[in-house]
Amino acid sequence: MITRGFSWLGRCIRPYRRRPAAAVLIVLTLALGVGANAAVFSAIDGILLRPLPFADPDRLMVVEAVRGDEPGPLSMREVADLEEQPGLFSEVAAFLPDSAYTLSGQGEAEKLPAILVTHDLVSLLGVDLLHGGAWPESFDRERNFGILLGHRVWQRKFGSRPDVVGTTVALDASPTHSPSYTIYGVLPEGFEFPDDTAIYRSIYISRYFPNIEDRNARQVVAVARLAPGVRTEEAGQRIAALGRRLAEQYPETNREVGLRLNPLRERYLGPVRPYVLLLFGATVAVLLIACVNVANLLLGVALARDREMAVRAALGAGRLRLAAQVLGEGLVLAAVGGLLGIAAAVPALHLLRLALAERLPLWMDLSLDGRALTAALVLSLIAGVGASLVPALRISAARLHQALKEGGRGGGAGRRQALARRGLVVSEVALCLVLLVAAGLVVRTFRALMAVDPGVRAEGVATFQVALPWTYAQEDVERFQREVLAGLVNLPGVSGSAFNSNPPLTGIERVDRSLVRAEGQDDVEVQNNPYAFNQVISDDYFEVAGVPLLAGRAFDRRDHADAPAVAIVSQRFAERLWPGESAVGKRFRVTEDTPQEASWREVVGVVGDVRREGPGAAPGFDLYWPLQQRRAAWGHYFARTTTPPAALREPARRVVAAVDSGQPVVDFRTLEQRILDSVWRERLTGTVFGIFSVLALVLAATGVYGVMSYLVRQRRRETGVRMALGARRRDVLAGVLREALVLVAIGVASGAVVALIAAQGLRGVLFGVAPWDPGAFAVGAGTLAVVGLLAALGPALRAIGTDPAEVLQAE
Repeated sequence: MITRGFSWLGRCIRPYRRRPAAAVLIVLTLALGVGANAAVFSAIDGILLRPLPFADPDRLMVVEAVRGDEPGPLSMREVADLEEQPGLFSEVAAFLPDSAYTLSGQGEAEKLPAILVTHDLVSLLGVDLLHGGAWPESFDRERNFGILLGHRVWQRKFGSRPDVVGTTVALDASPTHSPSYTIYGVLPEGFEFPDDTAIYRSIYISRYFPNIEDRNARQVVAVARLAPGVRTEEAGQRIAALGRRLAEQYPETNREVGLRLNPLRERYLGPVRPYVLLLFGATVAVLLIACVNVANLLLGVALARDREMAVRAALGAGRLRLAAQVLGEGLVLAAVGGLLGIAAAVPALHLLRLALAERLPLWMDLSLDGRALTAALVLSLIAGVGASLVPALRISAARLHQALKEGGRGGGAGRRQALARRGLVVSEVALCLVLLVAAGLVVRTFRALMAVDPGVRAEGVATFQVALPWTYAQEDVERFQREVLAGLVNLPGVSGSAFNSNPPLTGIERVDRSLVRAEGQDDVEVQNNPYAFNQVISDDYFEVAGVPLLAGRAFDRRDHADAPAVAIVSQRFAERLWPGESAVGKRFRVTEDTPQEASWREVVGVVGDVRREGPGAAPGFDLYWPLQQRRAAWGHYFARTTTPPAALREPARRVVAAVDSGQPVVDFRTLEQRILDSVWRERLTGTVFGIFSVLALVLAATGVYGVMSYLVRQRRRETGVRMALGARRRDVLAGVLREALVLVAIGVASGAVVALIAAQGLRGVLFGVAPWDPGAFAVGAGTLAVVGLLAALGPALRAIGTDPAEVLQAE
C-alpha cells in the first residue's frame, strides 16, 4: 500500500519536474490564499465562534439602562430590583469598571487596572479560583476591603506564590497613609474580566459610593445569569416590562429610562463583528481569485500536455483515469500550498494579534489551534480540487483525438480553450474589482472620519494620566496638581499645561455623568434632559486642548473655592437646555448631588462641541467645572509643545516623580494618537483590505500575463505572416494591448455589478461615503486597467519581436 502511494505521488509530481516555474507559481498562489484565510479564520474562531470561558456562557446577560437610545450602567437600587424578580435570574452581580490602584511594596510602584465587584461575580461566571476564595458577602456593605489577584499580576508581582492568600498588601499609599488590603484569592490563568483587570476589590456599597440610595447614580454594570428554563426572549420582555414599572413607580428618576437585556458576548463582540465578517469576506474573495488563477495555470499546463494525454489515451488509458490523474496532481500541489499557507498564517496572525492586543478581552485568543489547522488544510484541498476541475473536465475523446491529429503544431487548444482561459481572467478581474471597491470605500470612510472636526486641536499635545489615591488629603491633591502643571510648563518647548478629570478620547467605560436640572424646569422636563459628561478642568484647559470658546469667558482666578459656583457648558448642551437663548448667565444644579452640594451654578461660558468617542460619534453634552471648586484626584494632564509631543514621555515622568515618586504615569499618548485609536477598527480594516487588494492585483496581473502570453504563442504564425505582409510593429503591439484591455473591461463591467451588490453590505461600517461612491469604482477600474496593460506589455513586446523570415521558413 505504501509503495503504491509513493508511486502515485511520483506520477503526480513528474509532470512538474519539467515545469518547475509553473509548480512554484501554483503553490505560492495557493499559499497566499490559504494563508490569508487561515489567519482570518483563526481570528473569527477566537472572537466570534469560540465560547466564552465561563460556565454556560450563553445564559450570561448584562442589564443596561437606556436613556434616549443611549445604553448605560445601572444604580445599585436597580440591581436590587433585578434580584427581586421571581424566577428570572439565578444570580445577579455588579461591578464598577475602570478603577485603578497603585501597588507598592512589591518592587517598583505600579498603577494596576481594577474593578470593584460584589462578592458573587466570580461564582456567577462559573469560574473556580486557583487559590483561596471570595471575601464574605458582608464586605459588599462594610468598610472591610478584600481583593482578588489576576493571574498575570500574581505571577509578575508575587512570584506565583500560593501563600499570598491571607496576606495584606499596600494599595494607593500616600505620604501620610498606607492602607492595607487582604488578598482573598487568585484567579486562574486566562481570566481577566471585563478585560485587562489585575485587581478585583470588594465594592463597599455605601450611601455615597456608589450611592445606593439614589436611582440617578447609575454607575455599576449588572451581570445576571438566566434562571433554568428562562429563554432570552422571555427575559428581555420581562426586563423591558420592569423598566416600564419602575418608570411609573419612580417618575422623578426613571421616567425616561428603560431597561434592556444584552447578552454578555454581544456586549463585547457587537462593535467588532461587522469588521471581522468584512475581513472574512475579503479573504474569501482572495481565495477565489487564487483558485481561478491556479485553474488558469493548470489549464495552461494541461494544454501543453495535450499530445501526452492523447498518446496515453491511444494506448488505452481511460478518460476517468486521466481526469483523476489531473485531479491528483492538483491535490498534491494544493497540499504543499496549504502547508506553506499555514506557515505564512503564523506571522500574519501574530501581526493581527498585536493590532488587536489592547482592543479585545484576554479570553479572545487568536491562535492557530487544531480547528484552524484542519480548516486550512481542508480549504487548501478544496481549492486544489476546484482549480483542477477546469483542466480535468476538458479531457474528452474528441479533444484528445484532435490533439493527436494536430501533432506538435499546437493547434489542439483551439478557440474553446482560449475562450476558457479568457473567461477565467475575466472572473479574476471581476473579483479583484470587488475587493478594490470595498477597499476604496473603507479607505474613504477613514479619510472622511479624519476630516471630521473632533472639537480639539490635537497637533502638538501630549496627554497622560495620574490617578492619585483616595488617601491623599484635599490640600495634598491641590498641591500635587499645582506643582505638576507648573513643572510641565517649565519643560523646554512646552507652551501650556492643563488638567481634565474626564477628558474625551480615553476609551474609559465608567465616565462621570450627571443629570442636571435647569432653573425653572419641572420634574417632567428634567427627565427629558440628557446625561452631561462632567469634566473638572484647570483654567488653561480650553487653550491647551484647543477647544474654542464661543461665548462668555473661561475659568480664571475669580472661580476660587469660596466664590459663587460656576460652570461652562458645550454648545450642544446649551442648545438642548436653553434653545434659542444665550446660556451665559443661566443656572442649573445636578439632581443627584447631596443637599449640601446641590447649589445652583451659573453658566459663565459656552465652548465648542467635542466628540468624546472619536470622529465617528456624535458630540457629547459636556459640562465643565473649575478645578478650584470641585475635587478631582484622578485625571489626565495635557501639555502643548512645539517639540514632538511623544518625546515628552520621560520628561513628564520625571516631573511627576519630582512631586511624588510613588505616583506612576500611565496612558501616555499624544492627542493625535488618541484620535487615531478611536478609529482603530476602520484603520485596521483599511490596512488589511489594502494588503488583500495588492494580492488580488498581483494575482489578476499574473492571470492577464499568462493568457496574453498563451495567445501570443498561439498566434506566432499569424503574427509573422502579418508582419511579412507589411503590418507595423506598433499595430501588433496595440492589438495585443487592446485585447488585454477588452478582457479587463469585460471583467470590470461584470465585477461592477457584483461590487455594487456587495457594497450594500458595507453600509453599517461606512461613514461619509455612499456604497455606490463613483470615486471608489473609478479608482478600482482605473487601477485594473493600468495593471492589465502592464501585465500585457511583456507578451506584446515578445509579439513584435517575432521574426517573419523565421516563421515563413518554418512553414
